[in-house]
Amino acid sequence: MGSEDLFRRRKERNKAALRRKKARRDPLEVVLIVCEDEKAAPSYLIDLRDDLGLNPNNVVITGNCGSSPDSVAQEAIRRFEQEPDFDRVYCVFDRDQHNDYQKALNRIREKKLRKRNGHQALFRAVTSIPCFEYWLLLHYSFHTAPFHPTQSRSPCAAVIAKLKKGPLHDYEKGLRGVYERTKPKLQQASENAEKAVKAAQAVGTDNPTTDLHELVKDLIALAEKKTEG
Repeated sequence: MGSEDLFRRRKERNKAALRRKKARRDPLEVVLIVCEDEKAAPSYLIDLRDDLGLNPNNVVITGNCGSSPDSVAQEAIRRFEQEPDFDRVYCVFDRDQHNDYQKALNRIREKKLRKRNGHQALFRAVTSIPCFEYWLLLHYSFHTAPFHPTQSRSPCAAVIAKLKKGPLHDYEKGLRGVYERTKPKLQQASENAEKAVKAAQAVGTDNPTTDLHELVKDLIALAEKKTEG
């Protein structure tokens, strides 16, 4: 069997798998969420999605793309081009000390994702500064003091150290069940995140801030549409 035959068969299998996935979707918007790692954010968002009763075929979450912001943006584009039926594409990543943070933001702002029907898909960055753990911290306290690197630890390590002084004293990257443990404080976290953004804008900075509350709000709205339907 030649290489062309193998390629053709693989392509046909991929198309068949895509048709099966579409058949299993709910009649809702289709969302792709690409995260920068396979640990903290994907685990949290998968648990949130499942708790909201959203179909995994409608809300696809992956962290299999590398650990830099631009790798997230590029993977999101690749996945969309492979399956241009997504209505929304979210790129979830931290600034921390990544050198390509601004490059990723520029790529997302400049790239226009066109669906099969020609309509433009929503393509946005969901950032946390310095890192995802700041979102978790906001479940328990309203913190606006900036996080900076030191000789001994990164800004994210500083957030985790503060987080471990509270109810999540055993927190480590990849710790399972974080969503379930923080769920009772979800509304408080969202309110704190909104206030933090306003406080940062007032002094001309973005450290610390997070957009996770916006993504959470969008997923909750999607779940409500499913219930109404």
